[in-house]
Amino acid sequence: MSSDFYNAEGYKDSTAYKAIMAIEETKKRKMKEQAEHDKLVQHIKYIVELAGFRLGDRVKLVHKESRRRYE
Repeated sequence: MSSDFYNAEGYKDSTAYKAIMAIEETKKRKMKEQAEHDKLVQHIKYIVELAGFRLGDRVKLVHKESRRRYE
């Protein structure tokens, strides 16, 4: 998306552009966190399996920076 974002009346609207870009950045960050979580859980399951165990319940994690909970 270019920085020449126009509103319904045809005027440049940098405020809307900045808001949309902030939302997109938040989405990207959350997707990255989710991918990191998924990879971590795969590694945990692999290590548990190597040790001769299996997971009995869900893995519950909290991201240090965002405080987002994964259950």
